Amino acid sequence: GLYGVIMMRGTSLQDMVKSFSSDEFAEMMSKNDEGEVKVKKKTAISKGAPMPKKVPVKKEQFETTGSNEEMIPLSEHNEKMKKQETKYEKLEKKYKDLSETNKGIKSELAKVKKALDVEKGKKEEAERKATELGKKYADATDEIKDLKKAIEKNDNSDVIKEKEDEIARLNRILKEKESKLKEKEEQIKSLEEERDSLDSEKKQLMEEIESLKKEDAVEVKIDQSPIITRISATEFQSPSFNSARYRVFLSRDCRFMTFKADIMGSATCKNGTIMLPILANYIPFTEKKDYGVQFTANGEMLIYL
Repeated sequence: GLYGVIMMRGTSLQDMVKSFSSDEFAEMMSKNDEGEVKVKKKTAISKGAPMPKKVPVKKEQFETTGSNEEMIPLSEHNEKMKKQETKYEKLEKKYKDLSETNKGIKSELAKVKKALDVEKGKKEEAERKATELGKKYADATDEIKDLKKAIEKNDNSDVIKEKEDEIARLNRILKEKESKLKEKEEQIKSLEEERDSLDSEKKQLMEEIESLKKEDAVEVKIDQSPIITRISATEFQSPSFNSARYRVFLSRDCRFMTFKADIMGSATCKNGTIMLPILANYIPFTEKKDYGVQFTANGEMLIYL
């Protein structure tokens, strides 16, 4: 009927009516159940003649078609169309949302399946290892039982104890040997260090001998009044220090010191400066100070602190 045509085309009723000729409009509106056209007796209208006046009808009332389908008002039709379109849009949006959700679920499902496969593999590996350990445990249990039976049969407990005692004794001897070996290694290390020190002293002495061969011996005259200067907490300096090594003596009361050239002395001298590393422990250093030198009968240089 006309309502079906309006629904299919989605146009307004007025636009639909304007699109048909008078004959087409009469044909659409006047068909009976068998499809025959009910032609109303009307005055023929030519294309040039004016349209007859519209018959007034009540608001929202229309004639029925021959198929007994009731016509609905255009406003109600438009309202229904809007509701259907809104419902369609909502359903379409819901469908899109469900599609996106479905994609996310499929992705998560793939991840879970992958993780499940990994865990399944780990479980299978753990079960395999557990089976192997169980077999090893059973074999070890059987071996222990066999050993117990052999021990009970042969009664070798005394022999075993003797062997264990022998092993313990050998372990003690081994530890003693290792301890002695360690001591020997420490002694060798100490001797090597001493050798290196003697080699260094020997080198210094050789240098001193060569120096003495080239230079004349310096004689100290009493009227020169030599001076020894303490220049730091651990150093003494003097023009009179012309040997490579000195024997230095500090009195118990720390009142005086003596210096004597000695190739076996423990104090080294370089460029007229003697190094005494432990001097600061006995005599604190406050500032640079000169000491007058006195000579003893055996040729030592004496200073009073």
